[in-house]
Amino acid sequence: MSRGHDVLRAQDDAAAEYSDSALLERATELARVMVTYDDDFLSEAAMRFRNGEHFGGLIFVRPRGMTIGQVVDQLEIIVECLSPLEIQNQIFYVPF
Repeated sequence: MSRGHDVLRAQDDAAAEYSDSALLERATELARVMVTYDDDFLSEAAMRFRNGEHFGGLIFVRPRGMTIGQVVDQLEIIVECLSPLEIQNQIFYVPF
């Protein structure tokens, strides 16, 4: 748990070596939102969106000039303001 939120890192799920596609699928199976700064996930999520394929949602972090604390603050805003259903099949960007 991080700041009261249920967080699961790929490393803690024995999924650190998964391909991007498999990792996004794993997050979806677990009903979790993928948070990443790896832009390869943008392509994967956009392809799924275009093809009408379900995914748990993606939050893409562009940390330029942001502290970790600022990134976490913006992540909290997203998860506190939107339900899991509103995040599914969507791509969000941090900073806003």
